[in-house]
Amino acid sequence: MSVQLLISCVDKSIPELVEKLQLAGPAVIVNQCDRNQEEHIRVKGQPVDIYYRNERGVGRSRNLALLKADKDICLFGDEDIVY
Repeated sequence: MSVQLLISCVDKSIPELVEKLQLAGPAVIVNQCDRNQEEHIRVKGQPVDIYYRNERGVGRSRNLALLKADKDICLFGDEDIVY
């Protein structure tokens, strides 16, 4: 069984956010900003999928994160929690 963290944030620098959160497992990050783009990186050997969206609203970003999730268990997180 695998766990994935789903994070919604607003206009954040992803490298700084990833460092601040201290991610240690798979994650999906939805960054509400001024563009539509996606990026797939690895942090400490774990996949982190990043979706930049110009839509606003925590519900929309969490729904997108849930749609992109691919693990057995998903945990919703916020940009101000250290994991």
